[in-house]
Amino acid sequence: MSTNSESNIQPIEEEGNISIKEIIQIGINLYHFLKSKWHIIALATALGFGIGLFLAMKEKPTYKAILTFALEEDKGPGAGVSGIASQIGLNLGADAGGNMFTGQNLFEIMRSQLMMRKTLLKPITINAKETTLADYYIHLYQIYPDNDPQKTTFYQLKNFTRKEDSTLAVLHNSIIKNNLVVQQSDKKLSILRIEVNSIDELFSKLFCEHLIQETSDFYGETKSKKSRINVNILQHQADSLRMELNSAITGVAVAVDNVYNLNPALNVRKTTGAKKQIDVQTTTAMLTQVLTNLEMGKLMLRKETPLIQVIDKPTLPLEITKKSKRESALGGGFLFGFLSILFLLAKKYLQKMKAQFN
Repeated sequence: MSTNSESNIQPIEEEGNISIKEIIQIGINLYHFLKSKWHIIALATALGFGIGLFLAMKEKPTYKAILTFALEEDKGPGAGVSGIASQIGLNLGADAGGNMFTGQNLFEIMRSQLMMRKTLLKPITINAKETTLADYYIHLYQIYPDNDPQKTTFYQLKNFTRKEDSTLAVLHNSIIKNNLVVQQSDKKLSILRIEVNSIDELFSKLFCEHLIQETSDFYGETKSKKSRINVNILQHQADSLRMELNSAITGVAVAVDNVYNLNPALNVRKTTGAKKQIDVQTTTAMLTQVLTNLEMGKLMLRKETPLIQVIDKPTLPLEITKKSKRESALGGGFLFGFLSILFLLAKKYLQKMKAQFN
């Protein structure tokens, strides 16, 4: 009976498997081993705690500037004006720009080198001193291409050398990677959002505002480019026709003076005045049509601006983001304590394997 009881408490396992009792025993052995090394684990944990606290205290706060805006496109009355213009064979450029500035396209335009370059070269005043956002960013982050400590001044710089272009490229990559976030506030809404994070409150605010301004100017110029070209052409035609009309009117007056008190039997000399009168009538009709088209073109051009409507601008003081000293210290202590345990266990395992081979 006793033999049967002992056989019942034996684990029913295949040969080579570890029993639950052995697992428990291994756990107990590891616990006692780590307990004997508590001073090493405690020292590593304290070291990690101190390093985490030091890094949190040394890290500079980050200032967050947020700007929200919406794209404004007038597709109501403008469409009617464009339809009327198309009936008379005039393209006023209502579709200039197409869908270039929608969704991800607009985000990529804001992050492009063109927009970054224009924004960084924008003149600003810092502490009563004229400078640019590029110079200010270099001063804040101490960024120099090719480890060149020589300072480059972009203020009022007209001709850019290879070095200045390289510096701007470095600044562009740094801002895109570390400072700028452009996204849609909500997929269901058409409101877009610009977020700039930097170690300087004033830079975050100014860069955010100048970026949206440069994008808005580029947007307006691109969207209305075709309409502006048409308006300029029509204006040139109107000016030319007006000069021709004035010349024709003067010609009519001269012809009338030439036939004053002329013998009624002589009709040949009257033909010059009749031709000039026809020129006046023809030019008047043409000028009237061109002026009509010109006013319609100007109306379409006005309806295409403004194209970007800012909703909320960043205002001082900005939101400050900084790592918590407590969380950083606890995280550092936990990380170093965990790594010390892994190190001790790995060392014990290697020693055991070495002893078995010996």
